[in-house]
Amino acid sequence: MFLVALIGLHLAAPVDSLAGPAALSPEARKTLRAQAQEMGAAVLRGDAEAMLKRMHPKLVEGLGGHDRALEVLRRQPEEMKKQGGSLVSFETREPTACVRTRKQLQCAVPETMVLGVEGGRLHTESELLAVSYDEGKSWFFVDVPPDVEALRRLLPDVSASLRLHGPKKPVFLPASKGR
Repeated sequence: MFLVALIGLHLAAPVDSLAGPAALSPEARKTLRAQAQEMGAAVLRGDAEAMLKRMHPKLVEGLGGHDRALEVLRRQPEEMKKQGGSLVSFETREPTACVRTRKQLQCAVPETMVLGVEGGRLHTESELLAVSYDEGKSWFFVDVPPDVEALRRLLPDVSASLRLHGPKKPVFLPASKGR
């Protein structure tokens, strides 16, 4: 969702080598889940302002700042429509792994999207990288691309101990003949 335009971009930042597994507090877990769902709802509505609020700051910077990132996000639904697709559903689940660095909490959050396409639906499962700089009070999100190392080049402060897997192969579900 957010990473498409940035996959080749490299933004330098120091790597934090003091990372380890983290158990989120119940409040941080609840907040993460709520903000991930908030972001998913914004994606479904095509609400670029709300998506931008939850987009990782390095992605906003890499897209050329707030106004340029907003422009890119506003174009995405129309681009999808031109290609014959539409977003039907977006769901996030509980984080599967979290680490704490000196400056951040980082979590892998599974997501499922269903896209309406000609002749049926495309079911995709992938991950979001969730990052908090304030002990879980607010979270920023990044789609994990197929090339996880490209994400680590884009955001070098992502802990190597955080297991990220990228998207699974999409599954096409043909439309029922009765519909």
